[in-house]
Amino acid sequence: KDFDLDVFFADGTNDNTNAAWFYRESDFCYTIVDNEEGKRKFREALKNIRSYDFVLPYDPNTKPSMEAILLCRLNRIPYFVNCDGAIITPHFLKDRVKKFLFSGATACFSSGKTADRYFQLYGVDKDRIYNHRFTSLESCDILSQRLCSEEKTAIRSSLGLEDKTTVIAVGRFIRLKGFDVLLKAWSSLDTDAQLLIIGGGEEAANYIRYIQENHLENVQILDFMKKDKLYQYYDAADIFVLPTRSDVWGLVINEAMGRGLPVITTNQCIAGVELIEDGFNGYIVPVDEPSVLAQRIDLLVNDKALREAMAERNIALSQGMTVSQIGREHAEVIHRILD
Repeated sequence: KDFDLDVFFADGTNDNTNAAWFYRESDFCYTIVDNEEGKRKFREALKNIRSYDFVLPYDPNTKPSMEAILLCRLNRIPYFVNCDGAIITPHFLKDRVKKFLFSGATACFSSGKTADRYFQLYGVDKDRIYNHRFTSLESCDILSQRLCSEEKTAIRSSLGLEDKTTVIAVGRFIRLKGFDVLLKAWSSLDTDAQLLIIGGGEEAANYIRYIQENHLENVQILDFMKKDKLYQYYDAADIFVLPTRSDVWGLVINEAMGRGLPVITTNQCIAGVELIEDGFNGYIVPVDEPSVLAQRIDLLVNDKALREAMAERNIALSQGMTVSQIGREHAEVIHRILD
Protein backbone atom coordinates (compact mmCIF):
# COMPACT_ATOMS: atom_id res chain seq x y z
CA LYS A 1 0.00 0.00 0.00
CA ASP A 2 2.90 2.36 0.69
CA PHE A 3 5.15 1.54 -2.26
CA ASP A 4 4.96 0.79 -5.97
CA LEU A 5 6.68 -2.60 -5.86
CA ASP A 6 8.16 -4.95 -8.42
CA VAL A 7 8.27 -8.31 -6.63
CA PHE A 8 10.29 -11.37 -7.62
CA PHE A 9 10.34 -14.79 -5.93
CA ALA A 10 12.95 -17.48 -6.43
CA ASP A 11 11.63 -20.92 -7.41
CA GLY A 12 9.77 -22.32 -4.41
CA THR A 13 10.01 -25.96 -5.45
CA ASN A 14 13.66 -26.68 -4.71
CA ASP A 15 15.10 -29.67 -2.88
CA ASN A 16 14.46 -28.05 0.51
CA THR A 17 10.80 -27.23 0.00
CA ASN A 18 7.71 -29.38 -0.34
CA ALA A 19 6.21 -28.28 -3.68
CA ALA A 20 2.71 -28.42 -2.19
CA TRP A 21 3.68 -25.72 0.32
CA PHE A 22 4.60 -23.16 -2.34
CA TYR A 23 1.69 -20.76 -2.74
CA ARG A 24 1.19 -19.66 -6.35
CA GLU A 25 -2.41 -18.38 -6.51
CA SER A 26 -2.90 -14.80 -5.35
CA ASP A 27 -4.28 -11.44 -6.47
CA PHE A 28 -0.92 -9.99 -5.45
CA CYS A 29 1.20 -9.20 -8.53
CA TYR A 30 4.57 -10.93 -8.58
CA THR A 31 6.97 -12.85 -10.80
CA ILE A 32 8.49 -16.25 -10.01
CA VAL A 33 12.00 -16.55 -11.42
CA ASP A 34 11.63 -20.21 -12.36
CA ASN A 35 11.15 -20.02 -16.15
CA GLU A 36 12.51 -18.05 -19.11
CA GLU A 37 9.83 -15.37 -18.92
CA GLY A 38 10.42 -14.87 -15.21
CA LYS A 39 14.16 -14.71 -15.71
CA ARG A 40 13.73 -12.19 -18.54
CA LYS A 41 11.64 -9.89 -16.34
CA PHE A 42 14.19 -10.15 -13.54
CA ARG A 43 17.08 -9.34 -15.89
CA GLU A 44 15.12 -6.35 -17.14
CA ALA A 45 14.63 -5.14 -13.56
CA LEU A 46 18.36 -5.46 -12.88
CA LYS A 47 19.15 -3.61 -16.09
CA ASN A 48 16.93 -0.72 -14.93
CA ILE A 49 18.00 -0.80 -11.28
CA ARG A 50 18.77 2.93 -11.27
CA SER A 51 15.04 3.59 -11.66
CA TYR A 52 14.36 2.16 -8.17
CA ASP A 53 14.41 4.19 -4.96
CA PHE A 54 15.42 1.13 -2.95
CA VAL A 55 15.78 -2.65 -3.23
CA LEU A 56 14.84 -5.23 -0.60
CA PRO A 57 16.64 -8.56 -1.20
CA TYR A 58 14.65 -10.32 1.52
CA ASP A 59 16.87 -13.39 1.58
CA PRO A 60 20.32 -11.94 0.76
CA ASN A 61 21.93 -15.38 0.45
CA THR A 62 20.24 -16.35 -2.84
CA LYS A 63 21.91 -15.82 -6.20
CA PRO A 64 19.27 -13.32 -7.48
CA SER A 65 19.63 -11.31 -4.26
CA MET A 66 23.41 -11.26 -4.54
CA GLU A 67 23.14 -9.99 -8.12
CA ALA A 68 20.79 -7.23 -6.99
CA ILE A 69 22.99 -6.25 -4.05
CA LEU A 70 26.10 -6.04 -6.24
CA LEU A 71 24.31 -3.71 -8.66
CA CYS A 72 22.95 -1.65 -5.76
CA ARG A 73 26.44 -1.13 -4.41
CA LEU A 74 27.84 -0.24 -7.84
CA ASN A 75 25.02 2.24 -8.48
CA ARG A 76 24.63 3.58 -4.92
CA ILE A 77 21.04 2.37 -4.62
CA PRO A 78 19.82 1.96 -1.00
CA TYR A 79 19.13 -1.66 -0.13
CA PHE A 80 17.69 -3.44 2.90
CA VAL A 81 18.39 -7.05 3.89
CA ASN A 82 16.54 -9.43 6.20
CA CYS A 83 17.30 -12.39 8.46
CA ASP A 84 14.44 -14.41 9.95
CA GLY A 85 16.80 -16.79 11.72
CA ALA A 86 20.18 -18.41 11.20
CA ILE A 87 22.35 -21.30 12.26
CA ILE A 88 25.83 -19.78 12.27
CA THR A 89 28.50 -22.10 10.85
CA PRO A 90 31.92 -20.50 10.18
CA HIS A 91 33.15 -20.74 6.58
CA PHE A 92 36.14 -18.74 5.29
CA LEU A 93 34.80 -17.79 1.86
CA LYS A 94 31.09 -17.53 2.73
CA ASP A 95 31.86 -15.32 5.74
CA ARG A 96 33.63 -12.81 3.51
CA VAL A 97 30.81 -12.82 0.99
CA LYS A 98 28.28 -12.17 3.77
CA LYS A 99 30.35 -9.31 5.16
CA PHE A 100 30.32 -7.75 1.71
CA LEU A 101 26.55 -8.27 1.32
CA PHE A 102 25.59 -6.93 4.74
CA SER A 103 28.16 -4.18 5.27
CA GLY A 104 26.69 -1.95 2.55
CA ALA A 105 23.06 -2.40 3.59
CA THR A 106 21.13 0.75 4.45
CA ALA A 107 19.39 -1.24 7.20
CA CYS A 108 18.93 -4.85 8.31
CA PHE A 109 15.64 -6.42 9.41
CA SER A 110 16.04 -8.97 12.21
CA SER A 111 13.64 -11.49 13.76
CA GLY A 112 15.29 -11.39 17.18
CA LYS A 113 18.45 -11.88 19.21
CA THR A 114 19.78 -14.72 17.04
CA ALA A 115 19.50 -12.66 13.85
CA ASP A 116 20.99 -9.66 15.67
CA ARG A 117 24.08 -11.71 16.49
CA TYR A 118 24.17 -12.98 12.91
CA PHE A 119 24.28 -9.47 11.45
CA GLN A 120 26.75 -8.20 14.03
CA LEU A 121 29.06 -11.13 13.31
CA TYR A 122 29.29 -9.88 9.73
CA GLY A 123 30.06 -6.30 10.66
CA VAL A 124 26.65 -4.60 10.92
CA ASP A 125 26.39 -1.89 13.60
CA LYS A 126 23.54 -2.21 16.12
CA ASP A 127 22.02 1.09 15.02
CA ARG A 128 21.36 -0.34 11.54
CA ILE A 129 19.44 -3.38 12.85
CA TYR A 130 15.65 -3.19 13.20
CA ASN A 131 13.64 -5.94 14.89
CA HIS A 132 10.32 -7.51 14.00
CA ARG A 133 8.52 -10.59 15.36
CA PHE A 134 8.70 -13.09 12.51
CA THR A 135 5.65 -15.16 11.60
CA SER A 136 3.61 -16.52 8.70
CA LEU A 137 0.26 -15.84 10.41
CA GLU A 138 -2.47 -13.27 10.06
CA SER A 139 -4.93 -12.29 12.78
CA CYS A 140 -7.52 -14.80 11.53
CA ASP A 141 -5.03 -17.64 12.19
CA ILE A 142 -4.70 -16.75 15.88
CA LEU A 143 -7.30 -17.79 18.44
CA SER A 144 -8.77 -15.10 20.69
CA GLN A 145 -9.03 -17.54 23.59
CA ARG A 146 -8.14 -21.09 24.52
CA LEU A 147 -10.49 -23.82 23.31
CA CYS A 148 -12.26 -25.63 26.12
CA SER A 149 -12.29 -29.42 26.59
CA GLU A 150 -15.76 -29.75 25.09
CA GLU A 151 -14.71 -27.90 21.93
CA LYS A 152 -11.65 -30.12 21.52
CA THR A 153 -13.78 -33.22 22.03
CA ALA A 154 -16.11 -32.11 19.23
CA ILE A 155 -13.22 -31.39 16.86
CA ARG A 156 -11.64 -34.78 17.58
CA SER A 157 -14.93 -36.46 16.83
CA SER A 158 -15.24 -34.62 13.50
CA LEU A 159 -11.73 -35.83 12.56
CA GLY A 160 -12.36 -39.42 13.61
CA LEU A 161 -9.87 -39.21 16.48
CA GLU A 162 -10.22 -40.78 19.90
CA ASP A 163 -11.16 -38.37 22.66
CA LYS A 164 -7.95 -38.41 24.67
CA THR A 165 -4.99 -36.16 25.37
CA THR A 166 -3.40 -35.48 21.99
CA VAL A 167 0.20 -34.66 21.11
CA ILE A 168 0.85 -33.28 17.64
CA ALA A 169 4.00 -32.79 15.57
CA VAL A 170 4.09 -31.07 12.17
CA GLY A 171 6.83 -30.86 9.56
CA ARG A 172 8.41 -32.55 6.57
CA PHE A 173 9.40 -36.16 7.13
CA ILE A 174 13.15 -35.69 6.88
CA ARG A 175 15.89 -36.63 9.35
CA LEU A 176 16.52 -32.97 10.20
CA LYS A 177 13.09 -32.62 11.84
CA GLY A 178 13.91 -35.30 14.45
CA PHE A 179 10.63 -37.21 14.38
CA ASP A 180 12.63 -40.41 14.84
CA VAL A 181 13.67 -38.98 18.23
CA LEU A 182 10.02 -38.27 19.03
CA LEU A 183 9.08 -41.88 18.29
CA LYS A 184 11.90 -43.14 20.53
CA ALA A 185 10.69 -40.83 23.30
CA TRP A 186 7.11 -42.02 22.81
CA SER A 187 8.16 -45.67 23.01
CA SER A 188 9.45 -45.06 26.55
CA LEU A 189 6.22 -43.51 27.80
CA ASP A 190 3.48 -45.37 29.63
CA THR A 191 0.58 -43.23 28.53
CA ASP A 192 -2.90 -43.46 27.08
CA ALA A 193 -2.37 -40.24 25.11
CA GLN A 194 -2.29 -40.27 21.29
CA LEU A 195 0.46 -38.94 19.01
CA LEU A 196 -0.14 -37.48 15.53
CA ILE A 197 2.84 -36.76 13.25
CA ILE A 198 1.78 -34.74 10.19
CA GLY A 199 3.77 -33.71 7.14
CA GLY A 200 4.72 -36.37 4.62
CA GLY A 201 8.08 -37.07 3.07
CA GLU A 202 10.93 -39.48 2.53
CA GLU A 203 11.13 -40.82 6.10
CA ALA A 204 7.48 -41.93 6.33
CA ALA A 205 8.25 -45.61 5.70
CA ASN A 206 10.93 -45.58 8.40
CA TYR A 207 8.51 -44.09 10.93
CA ILE A 208 5.84 -46.66 10.13
CA ARG A 209 8.34 -49.50 10.38
CA TYR A 210 9.55 -48.26 13.79
CA ILE A 211 5.96 -48.04 15.05
CA GLN A 212 5.24 -51.60 13.92
CA GLU A 213 8.49 -53.10 15.20
CA ASN A 214 8.06 -51.49 18.61
CA HIS A 215 4.32 -52.16 18.83
CA LEU A 216 3.52 -48.52 19.49
CA GLU A 217 -0.13 -47.78 20.05
CA ASN A 218 -2.02 -44.54 19.62
CA VAL A 219 0.38 -43.20 16.97
CA GLN A 220 -0.72 -41.95 13.55
CA ILE A 221 1.51 -40.88 10.64
CA LEU A 222 -0.43 -38.45 8.44
CA ASP A 223 0.46 -36.86 5.10
CA PHE A 224 0.82 -33.18 4.20
CA MET A 225 -2.31 -31.08 4.79
CA LYS A 226 -3.38 -27.69 3.56
CA LYS A 227 -3.72 -24.99 6.19
CA ASP A 228 -7.46 -25.19 6.87
CA LYS A 229 -7.34 -28.94 7.50
CA LEU A 230 -4.10 -28.73 9.46
CA TYR A 231 -5.54 -26.11 11.79
CA GLN A 232 -8.35 -28.50 12.71
CA TYR A 233 -5.70 -30.92 13.94
CA TYR A 234 -3.96 -28.16 15.88
CA ASP A 235 -7.29 -27.38 17.53
CA ALA A 236 -7.85 -31.06 18.34
CA ALA A 237 -4.46 -31.28 20.06
CA ASP A 238 -3.25 -30.45 23.57
CA ILE A 239 0.54 -30.36 23.13
CA PHE A 240 2.83 -29.49 20.20
CA VAL A 241 6.30 -31.02 19.70
CA LEU A 242 9.03 -30.16 17.19
CA PRO A 243 12.17 -32.21 18.02
CA THR A 244 14.20 -30.64 15.20
CA ARG A 245 17.94 -31.12 14.90
CA SER A 246 18.28 -27.75 13.17
CA ASP A 247 15.77 -25.11 12.06
CA VAL A 248 16.70 -21.59 10.96
CA TRP A 249 13.24 -20.63 12.21
CA GLY A 250 10.36 -23.14 12.37
CA LEU A 251 7.07 -21.45 11.47
CA VAL A 252 5.08 -24.36 12.89
CA ILE A 253 6.04 -22.96 16.32
CA ASN A 254 4.13 -19.76 15.48
CA GLU A 255 1.20 -21.81 14.22
CA ALA A 256 1.03 -23.94 17.36
CA MET A 257 1.29 -20.93 19.65
CA GLY A 258 -1.44 -19.11 17.75
CA ARG A 259 -3.74 -22.13 18.16
CA GLY A 260 -3.16 -22.20 21.90
CA LEU A 261 -0.77 -25.12 22.34
CA PRO A 262 2.13 -25.45 24.78
CA VAL A 263 5.28 -26.05 22.73
CA ILE A 264 8.16 -28.47 23.25
CA THR A 265 11.09 -27.96 20.90
CA THR A 266 14.88 -28.08 20.86
CA ASN A 267 17.68 -25.63 21.48
CA GLN A 268 18.46 -25.77 17.75
CA CYS A 269 15.08 -24.38 16.71
CA ILE A 270 15.47 -20.60 16.35
CA ALA A 271 11.73 -19.96 16.71
CA GLY A 272 11.81 -21.93 19.94
CA VAL A 273 14.85 -20.08 21.26
CA GLU A 274 13.22 -16.73 20.42
CA LEU A 275 9.60 -17.41 21.43
CA ILE A 276 9.57 -20.15 24.08
CA GLU A 277 10.54 -19.44 27.67
CA ASP A 278 11.36 -22.78 29.28
CA GLY A 279 8.69 -23.65 31.85
CA PHE A 280 6.52 -20.62 31.02
CA ASN A 281 4.88 -21.30 27.66
CA GLY A 282 6.62 -24.57 26.79
CA TYR A 283 9.95 -26.35 27.08
CA ILE A 284 13.31 -26.27 25.33
CA VAL A 285 15.12 -29.62 25.24
CA PRO A 286 18.52 -30.73 23.91
CA VAL A 287 18.81 -32.21 20.42
CA ASP A 288 18.81 -36.02 20.14
CA GLU A 289 17.84 -36.61 23.78
CA PRO A 290 14.70 -38.80 23.67
CA SER A 291 14.73 -39.35 27.44
CA VAL A 292 14.56 -35.60 28.17
CA LEU A 293 11.91 -35.13 25.49
CA ALA A 294 9.87 -37.97 27.00
CA GLN A 295 10.04 -36.37 30.45
CA ARG A 296 8.66 -33.06 29.14
CA ILE A 297 5.89 -34.74 27.15
CA ASP A 298 4.93 -36.86 30.15
CA LEU A 299 4.85 -33.78 32.39
CA LEU A 300 2.41 -31.94 30.13
CA VAL A 301 0.29 -35.01 29.36
CA ASN A 302 -0.32 -35.49 33.09
CA ASP A 303 -0.81 -31.84 34.07
CA LYS A 304 -3.88 -30.37 32.42
CA ALA A 305 -3.75 -27.15 34.44
CA LEU A 306 -0.16 -26.49 33.30
CA ARG A 307 -1.10 -27.19 29.67
CA GLU A 308 -3.98 -24.76 29.84
CA ALA A 309 -1.88 -22.03 31.48
CA MET A 310 0.77 -22.36 28.78
CA ALA A 311 -1.92 -22.37 26.09
CA GLU A 312 -3.31 -19.05 27.33
CA ARG A 313 0.16 -17.52 27.48
CA ASN A 314 0.91 -18.55 23.90
CA ILE A 315 -2.33 -17.08 22.60
CA ALA A 316 -1.57 -13.83 24.41
CA LEU A 317 2.00 -13.76 23.04
CA SER A 318 0.72 -14.35 19.50
CA GLN A 319 -1.68 -11.42 19.43
CA GLY A 320 -0.46 -8.82 16.95
CA MET A 321 2.33 -11.09 15.71
CA THR A 322 1.21 -11.09 12.06
CA VAL A 323 2.60 -10.77 8.55
CA SER A 324 0.72 -7.48 8.18
CA GLN A 325 2.47 -6.12 11.26
CA ILE A 326 5.86 -7.10 9.83
CA GLY A 327 4.94 -5.21 6.65
CA ARG A 328 3.94 -2.12 8.61
CA GLU A 329 7.16 -2.20 10.63
CA HIS A 330 9.27 -2.60 7.49
CA ALA A 331 7.46 0.27 5.77
CA GLU A 332 7.95 2.54 8.79
CA VAL A 333 11.70 1.90 8.82
CA ILE A 334 12.06 2.45 5.06
CA HIS A 335 10.05 5.71 5.22
CA ARG A 336 12.03 6.94 8.22
CA ILE A 337 15.36 6.36 6.51
CA LEU A 338 14.57 7.42 2.94
CA ASP A 339 12.02 10.24 3.35
